[in-house]
Amino acid sequence: MRCEYFVWTDRTRLPSISDVITQLKESGYACRVQSRGEAPNAAHWTALEVEAETERGREVCTITVAHPSAEEIEELRQTYESLPLQVKKAARKFRIEAEADEYGQPTDFHLKVIAALARLTHGVVDDPQENGLMLLEEFEEYMS
Repeated sequence: MRCEYFVWTDRTRLPSISDVITQLKESGYACRVQSRGEAPNAAHWTALEVEAETERGREVCTITVAHPSAEEIEELRQTYESLPLQVKKAARKFRIEAEADEYGQPTDFHLKVIAALARLTHGVVDDPQENGLMLLEEFEEYMS
């Protein structure tokens, strides 16, 4: 079973692949990151595969990026009383997907990848399964 989270940001600049690696290394995971379909150091990547060896074995998270549509933002506006600026003026929407654990929950590695991306983009985490929109501080509290 796959779990997916989203990170919404009003930043137009993508984090570099080396920034993603560095951020995850600081979180305790030595990772390999591959850009799918482009040159390895592409400044304008659209999909990344982040891989690490964890206590569960080899884990892979896939990050894809897109420009959110006005309809997607309007849908969120109708769902929530107020939207954070990162969502109201969203320039990018990252989808972070990985295999769930045996209970259908995200793994620690998956959560660290989400947090790293939110930190790098100053983004808001969207958990469509349960918790809705969370600022980074709320998401880190949720992780612990």
